[in-house]
Amino acid sequence: MLEDDLPPLPEVPPPPGTRSVIDIPFGPHPRQRLDLHVPAGGSEGVIAFVHGGSWARRDRKVVRCWYLLERGFAVASLGYRLSQHAPFPAQVRDVNAGLAKLSRIAPQHGLRMDRLGLLGLSAGGHLAALAALARKGPDFRPDPGIRIRAVVDYYGPSDLARSGARRDAALNEAVTQLLGPGAADAQA
Repeated sequence: MLEDDLPPLPEVPPPPGTRSVIDIPFGPHPRQRLDLHVPAGGSEGVIAFVHGGSWARRDRKVVRCWYLLERGFAVASLGYRLSQHAPFPAQVRDVNAGLAKLSRIAPQHGLRMDRLGLLGLSAGGHLAALAALARKGPDFRPDPGIRIRAVVDYYGPSDLARSGARRDAALNEAVTQLLGPGAADAQA
């Protein structure tokens, strides 16, 4: 399914009083940007939001966790190169690069990086979980100084080869675009 086949998701603004810093670059590609949103009363922690979209669509502008701002958490919405822009593991590397940039700018924005969590939807949940669990994987280029305290993975796939090969043609297509031909049926 192509991105053009899907209706656009509306951009919902953050709550009033939120201080937002938009389009902070962490790499040369236009999608390697983060948007930082800090609650009016200051930050009690940071949630890095990773958008979904089958690794091939959507972007960081459609944030689905504004409720965290109302509970005192800053929200950093991370962009990443889509599967049509760069092969895997570029997406996880981008999440890690975004976290590294966030860590570098945290002091000037009053962010508590000792209370860092990741939240991702669908493909974003997959990337958030992988970024948190593969902290020692050099291929993913994690910053060793960053400690992720929590991950919320909303319906992110976890076994791409098996889940794509068995059931869903759309997932199969997305996994193939992300990992390359033959990946989705590697364990069928």
